[in-house]
Amino acid sequence: MNHRIKYPKLLLIAVTVIIAIILFYEARDYRPLHDFLLSIGYFGTFISGIFYAYGFTAAPATAILLVISEKQNLLLACLIAGFGALITDISICEKYLKRRT
Repeated sequence: MNHRIKYPKLLLIAVTVIIAIILFYEARDYRPLHDFLLSIGYFGTFISGIFYAYGFTAAPATAILLVISEKQNLLLACLIAGFGALITDISICEKYLKRRT
């Protein structure tokens, strides 16, 4: 039997959303993971911003940003995460423009 998934990317998006939900609730209740996420501080916010720009990693990045933002300055965390997403978007656009020419 050769089974093919009709919409594999949709299934992958659903899996990342499930991972994000698990990560959000486990990071709040599981103290070592929560402490690790808080210990990486604004660097973790920057990395989460980088992953926020990609479609398949946006949900887990959002979960991590929600967990670590409770102990950070909200305006500064938004700016740092936004800068990470900006760098990623510029990188994506640059690769796309090089491929078109």
